[in-house]
Amino acid sequence: MPGAGPRPAPAGPPNPAQNAAIILLACAAALLLALFTKGWASASEGGDTVSAGLLGFEGCGRGGRCESVDWDRLAKRLDIPDDVGTFRMLGLIAGLGAAAALGYAGIMCLQRRPQAIKISVLAPVIGVAAGALTYFAIRLAMSDKDVNFGPSWGAFVGIGSLIAGGVSLRKMIPPLAAAMGGMAPAGPSYAQPPMGQPHPGQP
Repeated sequence: MPGAGPRPAPAGPPNPAQNAAIILLACAAALLLALFTKGWASASEGGDTVSAGLLGFEGCGRGGRCESVDWDRLAKRLDIPDDVGTFRMLGLIAGLGAAAALGYAGIMCLQRRPQAIKISVLAPVIGVAAGALTYFAIRLAMSDKDVNFGPSWGAFVGIGSLIAGGVSLRKMIPPLAAAMGGMAPAGPSYAQPPMGQPHPGQP
């Protein structure tokens, strides 16, 4: 149509890093869910249940009424060693850093920029988080004297998301970065043709 503005070019090719982005972002979301739950360990006795997590404890009675309890308050009553509390805080801080690292890597993949991901910087953060949280989960299950804690779903989700995210980061990103390093970002093009030549799509 005469007088119409330039038309955008068709959308670019599919994003080769899309699957990596989905995996990394899913791992980040699962890790955050695990960090803020009190389902890392649980125990039951006589109809009462106690669950433990990085942010404290939760006790539920026979009637279904549950109450959250501060970590320091109940840990002393259960005689849980101080090193468990130390790795609880270390795991929480490192876990938040790992979730941020995985989320950043996922966003870079969505933006078709896997070459911008510094694996040498992100991988150690994920490794520290995995080590601290694994120690916390195992030590918590072994340290209690009054309650027989066993691992719960939060530990499996949290540690599993770190392992899956770390493996994906090391295995998927280098080949994507090598293949996409020289690719121009995809998107609509509004470049003007040389003077005297019609714009593509115009008569």
